[in-house]
Amino acid sequence: MDELFNKLVSAAASINIPADAVADGMYYGTAERYVVVQIMISPTFWGNDSPLVDRYSFYFDVYIPIKEQYRAWVAALRRKLEELGMNEVNYQGQEQDTEADKRCVMFNGSYDIYREEE
Repeated sequence: MDELFNKLVSAAASINIPADAVADGMYYGTAERYVVVQIMISPTFWGNDSPLVDRYSFYFDVYIPIKEQYRAWVAALRRKLEELGMNEVNYQGQEQDTEADKRCVMFNGSYDIYREEE
């Protein structure tokens, strides 16, 4: 799972969000722009009676100020996630929280980690 998290941190860097502003599950910092990542393991794919691939599903939520323009980097971020080996990357849309003056730009996808044969 560290391999996947590190790749997601790299994707955040591509839109100028530093590593210390990327959190697993909940962000407690003070950055105006940050990413919250949620990673879940999906069923393992089997072959020859042994596990071959662990599939992880992830949510990648980018929080930015409401006034910030985000559409310019949505496609670039999706491409970056795909370049890093993510599968089925989807832009889920955005939600606004006017009280907190934040917008959440949401992505999800999956990532496969192949096991070495024993």
